[in-house]
Amino acid sequence: LDVFLAICILAAGLRAGIQILQACLLAARRFTTNLYIRLMATIVIVPTCIVGGLLDGLNGIGWGMCVAFVLQIAALVVAVLSQPWGDSTDKTFPD
Repeated sequence: LDVFLAICILAAGLRAGIQILQACLLAARRFTTNLYIRLMATIVIVPTCIVGGLLDGLNGIGWGMCVAFVLQIAALVVAVLSQPWGDSTDKTFPD
């Protein structure tokens, strides 16, 4: 169980990064992009956890979650970096 706990802590750290990147997308009002990435992550996590579970039991399920989280982080980073930050059409603050 000590290895599984370490994997869970890694997954929690990855999840924290996911939440920060999702907040960036929400701040940019990219709700649809965030939804699509979340749907992709849900679709990816199921087979990675199944394969991981078949290969290494409970630890494999944890590793499957970590793999899915890394893929989600990669998609979020691409989405956040493609944002036109500092857009002149932003009227959050008055001129």
